[in-house]
Amino acid sequence: STEKFHPVAYIELAKYYEHRKKNHSRAISIVEKALTELNILEQLNLIIDWRKYKKDLEYRKTRLKKRLYG
Repeated sequence: STEKFHPVAYIELAKYYEHRKKNHSRAISIVEKALTELNILEQLNLIIDWRKYKKDLEYRKTRLKKRLYG
């Protein structure tokens, strides 16, 4: 159920790994996990409007990959 997943926790964890630990690959994997969870919930019609989080996660993923891979 949606109580067990909220994208903000993943976003904050990704920020931690990016900025504090300088571990961009770990941050990317956290973002990808969150996007997977969001997609599953969307397909099951269990979320109403988390587009803002999805947009943030997709932007973060693109930016992190640029930092990691150049």
